[in-house]
Amino acid sequence: MSRAFQYKPKFVDIRVRPPREDEEDVHALKPGERRCEHPGCLQTASAKAPKSRERMNEHYWFCQPHAAEYNRGWDFFAGMNEGQIEQARERASAGDRPTWEFKASRRSREAAAFAAGTGRAFADPLGLLRASRRRAEAQAEAGRNLGRLERNALADLDLGENATAP
Repeated sequence: MSRAFQYKPKFVDIRVRPPREDEEDVHALKPGERRCEHPGCLQTASAKAPKSRERMNEHYWFCQPHAAEYNRGWDFFAGMNEGQIEQARERASAGDRPTWEFKASRRSREAAAFAAGTGRAFADPLGLLRASRRRAEAQAEAGRNLGRLERNALADLDLGENATAP
């Protein structure tokens, strides 16, 4: 049989003897790689798993099969009562990050300007907001904007257009 058609298994080390010093070790790690922290495993660690819920920034490094095994048995809510679980869910809904208000603090320049009466929330050089305020005031003076159905219903009850609920 020619050499081109011989069967050569790939990615399998079937040697019985240990490698010689001049040979490359099959389980040797490349620079920057970690070994799986599962006892007896010689694989490269490619996945991390948290050590506990109190230490979420500390991780175990496992190969993919051992990380899957660890994650199947790990329960974040183990040992917590119902109230603590609900608090953890509420914190997680906000991204578990601190939140704050978007308004200016009472010691800011803007707050001082408003207290002095000289400040404006923002500039309106085109007068767009004044125009919308004038339109709203004009509508309020003209009366309510009633449709045909509402006017007919008020007429059936012998009430004027400015009638309000009792």
